[in-house]
Amino acid sequence: MMNYNTPKVSIVVPSLNSISYIRECIDSILNQTLKDIEILCIDANSTDGTLEVLKNYEKKDKRLRVIISDKKSYGYQMNLGIKEAKGEYLGIVESDDYIKTNMYERLYEIAKKNDCEVVKGDFYIFAYGKTEYVNVLRNSCEDIYNYKVNWNKDIRIFLGSDG
Repeated sequence: MMNYNTPKVSIVVPSLNSISYIRECIDSILNQTLKDIEILCIDANSTDGTLEVLKNYEKKDKRLRVIISDKKSYGYQMNLGIKEAKGEYLGIVESDDYIKTNMYERLYEIAKKNDCEVVKGDFYIFAYGKTEYVNVLRNSCEDIYNYKVNWNKDIRIFLGSDG
């Protein structure tokens, strides 16, 4: 049963002129095996059709909300999304990325089972005709604590909420 007051995961998707990627991105989120999610699309007034595509998705699925940012600032968009998030956990998917259908279910299960506040999964980089697998497994707790969180890779970060 889904609880729309407090979803398990809030997923923030900042966007600006992402028409080439936005459909694949949003479809990959809507098709998650974990259904108890909210999707917050924070658009900075796209002029290429992205905003219209997002509004069409919003009409079709009540889990998705479009919020228009009055600033074209990634940080401002992220802060706006985090402020609006109601979920137990927070995830971030960049508008030019897509995710596996079980990603958030798996991350949520791991977070709950191990009482984690941060869970980060492996990922692939597709660029310049090459595919690179990036393993984020750390060898020790010290590695984890000394590891700088790279906010440019937000799709892989799953943050716990202080409530």
